[in-house]
Amino acid sequence: MPHIYHAYPSEEDLYALHQVNAVLVRRDMSSVIDISHQFPFSRLRKRSIAKAIKNNVVVQETVDFSEYWALLIDTLQFRHQAKPTHSLQEIESLVKAFPENIKLFLTLSSQGTLLAGIVVYINVNVVHVQYVGSSEEGRSVGAVDYLVDELMNKKYASKKWFSFGTSAEDAGRSLNQGLVAQKEGFGARGVISDHYQIIISR
Repeated sequence: MPHIYHAYPSEEDLYALHQVNAVLVRRDMSSVIDISHQFPFSRLRKRSIAKAIKNNVVVQETVDFSEYWALLIDTLQFRHQAKPTHSLQEIESLVKAFPENIKLFLTLSSQGTLLAGIVVYINVNVVHVQYVGSSEEGRSVGAVDYLVDELMNKKYASKKWFSFGTSAEDAGRSLNQGLVAQKEGFGARGVISDHYQIIISR
């Protein structure tokens, strides 16, 4: 378990893995911010947030995932030739099962047009963001950057950690440099997630 999810320092699992000769087979790096001890945002991120404020971008929490999921699917397909891990029905089922732990936040234009969105997973100490998507108009007015700032410094400012998740590709062997640079622009730094394999003899 990555240490940011510990309620109290506890790495007995690593020692137990060592005792059974577990082999490290993959290492991912997540970009994480200590909310109470942040680095300053980069000038690029600050300018983007200022642009969103100038354009009167509005943040809204919603339980209706349908419109945003359509935008997310289009965004992932166009920019990364990928699709969300969860279907709309699956994410709706998860939200129904864990309504206090999974939230969707949107940014809208002053006319009510959907610009961008972020799905938030809420732990005791950690706010983890996933499924970040934006329309072309949203990108032009800094809608995602503004939403990140609102979530980190207002909505969840009392939490300890803000996690952007991994930017690793090819089973952790390479980093998406552009994605890492964007996250580091908010002051994020790396936290490791290890994957171990245990050989069980028969």
